[in-house]
Amino acid sequence: MHNQRDPFTVAEASQRAINVLVVGFIFVMLAFLCQIVYGVRPAYGAELYPRESCTLQWVIGLDQAPVEVPCTFAKVAISIVQCESGYDPSAIGDAGERGSLQIHPIHRKPMAEAGLRFGWERDRWLWAVRLWRQHGFKPWSCYE
Repeated sequence: MHNQRDPFTVAEASQRAINVLVVGFIFVMLAFLCQIVYGVRPAYGAELYPRESCTLQWVIGLDQAPVEVPCTFAKVAISIVQCESGYDPSAIGDAGERGSLQIHPIHRKPMAEAGLRFGWERDRWLWAVRLWRQHGFKPWSCYE
């Protein structure tokens, strides 16, 4: 007996290779479409294509409107939230700090003067961005 190639096997292998290329092309095109339509950048390009603002929904709870924050803030703030409150927007600290970012009650009056509600997680995130713009991440004990 001698080895002969089955023509259907070669044809099937060729078709599978073409299918893999087509599927890869589709994924690349979907990534670009998401980038264009939604402003979503692929994870591998995060540093090459920095976005100016990020939408946070899951951190503040689905019952409140999403909050737009600078992406440079969001990247670090997520790890601070894990340390400060374990992602719990209803967390209350020993000194009365509130929410996932543990905003101290001394900020209640300035928040009210700025039209923000201390009791709302979304407003505490907006206030945290103001604190961050003024002081960096120094107000949070979990930042190192």
